[in-house]
Amino acid sequence: MKKTVFTLAAALFSAQVLAGGILPYSHAKFDELQKAGQPVLVDAHADWCPVCRRQDAVIRPLLQEPSFKDLTVLKIDYDKQKQELARFRISSQSTLVLFHRGQEVRRGVGETRPEALRRFLSLPR
Repeated sequence: MKKTVFTLAAALFSAQVLAGGILPYSHAKFDELQKAGQPVLVDAHADWCPVCRRQDAVIRPLLQEPSFKDLTVLKIDYDKQKQELARFRISSQSTLVLFHRGQEVRRGVGETRPEALRRFLSLPR
């Protein structure tokens, strides 16, 4: 019985971990999501950046929509995570890089229009 409860709890926790949302960037989380084939948006974010704040204000509500429920946003701290920026060849804040099934799908810088971000986040079929 205890084993069954533990297995069920572990399965639910794993599903939650891969279910999407906004998290701080880590290599381990990025690799885990990529191996699982989950869509990932890498977001080079700076707290002082007004464009970054606007992107965040648009992306957060989009993540609540059914079509984006599996998307996980991993935020790279533009001022502190320089190695991660180099890994993704990111040279400016407000850069968004979308990955799906282990591949980069698209990248963009500075986009804040809601419909443009909706199209940007929409995965190819």
